[in-house]
Amino acid sequence: MKPSRVIDLTEALKYNPFDGDFGDHGDRELRDKLVKFRKRSTCQICAQEVIPGTIGRTLVMLWQSDGIMDYRYCHECTKAMAKSWTDDGNAICSRYRLRRYLCNPVET
Repeated sequence: MKPSRVIDLTEALKYNPFDGDFGDHGDRELRDKLVKFRKRSTCQICAQEVIPGTIGRTLVMLWQSDGIMDYRYCHECTKAMAKSWTDDGNAICSRYRLRRYLCNPVET
């Protein structure tokens, strides 16, 4: 049996979820850290529920156009961000695709 690889969640903090987006000169990060969630919310990437008691990422940005915005990323998306440096971004792309499916389900 192959041992499972431990994922260093701090690697997720290197992943910029807004990379490539247009921004203003005064936009800046106010806080970016790993936390143990205390209340339910929605993940910014996959649109699934952020479960209290799990570890994930929070990011607070100051946008010139929109003011202060708070972003939360569930445990699975945080793991996918951390893996993005070793899997060519496959895990995080899968998490983004999940959001598109949840937001635009295909009718059968």
